[in-house]
Amino acid sequence: MTPCAPIQKSQSGFTLVELLVVIAIIGVLVGLLLPAVQAARESARRSSCSNNLKQIGLAMHGHHNARKALPRGYFGVYPGKTGNAWDAANASAWSWGALILPYMEEQDRYDKFNPFGQRLADVPTGVGSVAQLYLNKAFPPFRCPSDAKAQASNSVGGMNIMINGDGANSWQCSTSNYVANNTSCRFASGGRLVGASSTAWQWGTAPAVNGIFWRDSAVQMKDITDGTSKTIMVGEKAWKNAAALAFGTNSSNEQLTHRRALGTAADPLNDTAGGMYAYSSEHNGLIMFLMCDGAVQAINETIDHTFDNVYSSATATWPVTSLFERLCSRNDGQAVQMP
Repeated sequence: MTPCAPIQKSQSGFTLVELLVVIAIIGVLVGLLLPAVQAARESARRSSCSNNLKQIGLAMHGHHNARKALPRGYFGVYPGKTGNAWDAANASAWSWGALILPYMEEQDRYDKFNPFGQRLADVPTGVGSVAQLYLNKAFPPFRCPSDAKAQASNSVGGMNIMINGDGANSWQCSTSNYVANNTSCRFASGGRLVGASSTAWQWGTAPAVNGIFWRDSAVQMKDITDGTSKTIMVGEKAWKNAAALAFGTNSSNEQLTHRRALGTAADPLNDTAGGMYAYSSEHNGLIMFLMCDGAVQAINETIDHTFDNVYSSATATWPVTSLFERLCSRNDGQAVQMP
């Protein structure tokens, strides 16, 4: 009897062509899913940024309830003193960011800064000092997660604070992505405001600042006659536009101050030329703003906006001619339709 031949088992597997097809399909799926994943991540970052602003809003209102006014934009003349906080030199003064710390559960940091007891220009420096341990460390509540630049300090465009009161010693400060609303435009010249009044200008008389924060300001909610839901309190400022300083400012020059703690409508939103007065963000054409009622609004960079308006001593007025400028003014009396 002839023995049977062994049965040959069929071998299954991918051919090279089939493997290439599978790889191509996986590549297409990844390409389709990646933008959705990135969009979801950005949405989460934008939500976190919005929460930062809400917390700042709660702290601002906490300060208002406790002290019967919003915090000053930055110190000019200290209570009980007659001289400027910067002592006639390019030194720094505490800004609103330091003043709301107790209402953000940051009482220890506030006590170390002691903003009503010492000038920022006089903060001790060196190993183990307040400056080293508290002033130039990352402060996440003031950082937008979408702006992943240096956390600890910001030296872009000469943004360091000036410390020790002599106008020469530079010290890096915690970076912030949030600036407080100062005006709808800016000064025609670079001189600082002097004295306690917003109308006392170094070169003559300027009109009252129409925003919410300035040197030694003390705005109350009742002063926001255009409505708290239609007036900006704080807005974003990205690293690409020099960002801001978390707790202080160089008070020697009003326009430089805008770059460090306060915002204006003087530059285009998300200014691609790197304008240091611009509100800006990394949120794909949107910028997050805290309104005076505590709500957070995402405003498109394409909003109606007449920028580079400057104070004119000839007309002695702040020109307020566009929707965004009206949102930056607390008392222009013009109707606003929120975007």
